[in-house]
Amino acid sequence: FKMWSNEDPSGKRTGKIALFYSVCLLFLGLVFPIFTPLMAWWSALGGGILACIMIYLASKFLKSGARKDARVLFFYTLLYLPLMMIVSYLSWLTSQTANVTL
Repeated sequence: FKMWSNEDPSGKRTGKIALFYSVCLLFLGLVFPIFTPLMAWWSALGGGILACIMIYLASKFLKSGARKDARVLFFYTLLYLPLMMIVSYLSWLTSQTANVTL
């Protein structure tokens, strides 16, 4: 099994890939709640904040290439999904509540 940057000991390639996908998450986090009736508009704010944190951590890792920054980014990626699911669930709940009261 080969990793993305098996031949790159500096970690710069992995940092670039992580930054690219973090920007993609920002785009999805901002756009998806606006174009779907299942979520409230404010979940774009929550998704945007969570993705901006990941962009910050990915850019920090890209600059330094340090193992410590890679680990922080890795652990945040594990935390990102449950946090985004909580934001999505709360957004869906408020969206459903708003539809019932109308």
